[in-house]
Amino acid sequence: MGLHVSAVRADPATRVDALREELRHLYRTSAIAVPFDSCLAILLLYVVRDSAPFAVRVSWAALLLTALAARLWRARRWRRRQPNGVESLLQEQWRFLVVCAIFALVWGVGSAVFLISLEPYRQGLVLIVLAAVLIGPIATMAT
Repeated sequence: MGLHVSAVRADPATRVDALREELRHLYRTSAIAVPFDSCLAILLLYVVRDSAPFAVRVSWAALLLTALAARLWRARRWRRRQPNGVESLLQEQWRFLVVCAIFALVWGVGSAVFLISLEPYRQGLVLIVLAAVLIGPIATMAT
C-alpha cells in the first residue's frame, strides 16, 4: 500500500485502511499457502514412514490438518465478514497471529520428534522440507 508510518499514526481512517489491507493480504496469502503446506506434509510423512511410529505420524498429521483447517476457516471468515473499527481489526490481527503460531508449533514439534529417530540422510530431507515451509511465507509476504 505504500503508506508512510507517520501518516498511519496521524489519521485514524488511514490506519483502518492500512490494517484492513494488511489483513486482506495476510489472509489471501494464507489461503494460497495451504495446498503448498499440504504437499510438504505429505512429503515429510513419506520421508519418516519407516522410522517414526504410526501413532506419532497419525497424531502429527491430525494436528497439522487441524491447524490447516483453522487457517482456512479464518481466511473464509475474513472474506465473509471484515471488521470495520481499529479495535476489531487489531483483534483479528491477533487471531491471525495465534493461528500462525499454532501452525508453526505443530511443524516445529513434529519435525523435532521426527528428527530424533531418523538416519542422517533422512534428517537432511526433513530439514529441506522445513526450509521449504519457512521459505513459503517469506516469498508470499514479499509480493
